[in-house]
Order: sequence, then structure tokens, then C-alpha cells
Amino acid sequence: IDGCGKSTILKLFKKELERKGLTSFDLAGHIKSTGSIPLYKDLPKADILFSAEPTHAWAGAAIRGELINSKANYGAAEIAQLFAIDRHILYNRVLLPALSDGRIVIQDICYFTSLIYQPIQGGITETEILTLPGNALADDNCPAYFIQVDCSTETAMKRLEGRSGKNDDSIFERAEMLEKFRNAFMGHWFLGYLKRKGIERIILRNDRTVEAAAAEVSKLAQIIFPNK
Repeated sequence: IDGCGKSTILKLFKKELERKGLTSFDLAGHIKSTGSIPLYKDLPKADILFSAEPTHAWAGAAIRGELINSKANYGAAEIAQLFAIDRHILYNRVLLPALSDGRIVIQDICYFTSLIYQPIQGGITETEILTLPGNALADDNCPAYFIQVDCSTETAMKRLEGRSGKNDDSIFERAEMLEKFRNAFMGHWFLGYLKRKGIERIILRNDRTVEAAAAEVSKLAQIIFPNK
């Protein structure tokens, strides 16, 4: 959920994987700084790509700047459609070519969030979300692992209220919504979906110190990349 500390965990993962000798490229940061989604062939070689959704380009920029703004008035179906378009572009231009080239992709948010957030908003079902082309593409190329960074809603809200330099004014960053999202990530439908797809779910509690989180990340890196 928003405020659980995904960005902090990703930074810790980056440090741990670099310690193992793996190289990485910050795809999300590159897209944010350039305002466009590159072609994979134009990127520097790296063992791992760190990606994020929505992107900061094109459809993704519209999601961030307009669709999920608390002052706007868009429905769940519209938001799901634009997320799927942003996702389709990202997968076609970068992620699928990277995977075909033997790269590792680590995502900060993926299509799982669409499966949780938009049905709770209302007006669209999980099945309908999966039929959208970008989501169908992601579903056909699902991740091997889902690392669920978890903390209490109270902790998440304190982090969101205390962060500086980032204020999305997002419709999702409300305590009552975050609690519903957190419950859904733990819920019967989503856990059943992960099981059907053969995706291994790992829960990483992130309501303690950064040092404690770093120790957990170190263990996870060894589990997921034992031969690196």
C-alpha cells in the first residue's frame, strides 16, 4: 500500500545486490528525468532493471498528474484503462525485451495494484481488469516473486504525512482506503490468484527500523538470488 516503504526497501535491495556484484539501472528514474519511455536497445547494459508504475511519461504522467488527483473525478474503469495502456507501453518497449535478453526486472508496483485498487474503487471487477490488453500482457509474463512490503495503516499514514518533496494528493492516500487495500492484498481472491499463477509471495514487515529492514532484505536477496 502507499506509505508502506517500498522505495526504502528497493534502495536496500539495490545496495545488497550491488554487494553481490550485480549491476543495475534505474529505469524509473531515467523515465522521470527524460519524460519518455526508452527502447530497451538504447539503455546501458545492466544485470537488473528497477522499474516502477505508473511511469512518469505519457499515459503514466497523465495518471499521476490528473486521474488520481483528489481534485479530479475519474472512475475506476478509466483509471484502470490508462494504467493498462501505460503498462502495455512499458512492457513492449523495455521490460519484455529486457527479460528476453536475460535481465532481471524488479518492479515498484505492478499490475497487482490494479487488481486490488480499482475493484475497491468500484465499477470494475478483477476479471475485467485482467482482460485489458496491457494487463493481459503482464498476466502472461507474471513475476516469479511478489514481495509484499507490509506495515500497519497507521504507520503508512504517518509516513505519507511526514514525507517531504512528494505530495501526489492522491485519492488513494486516505486511511480508510489504505486499510481496505491492505486487507485485499491479504484476501482470499488475491492469494488464490497468486497460487494459480505459481507466484511465490513473501511478506516483508516494514514497521521497524531501517536496520531491521536491511537485515530482512539481505535474507531475501540470498533466497531469491542464491547463486549471485
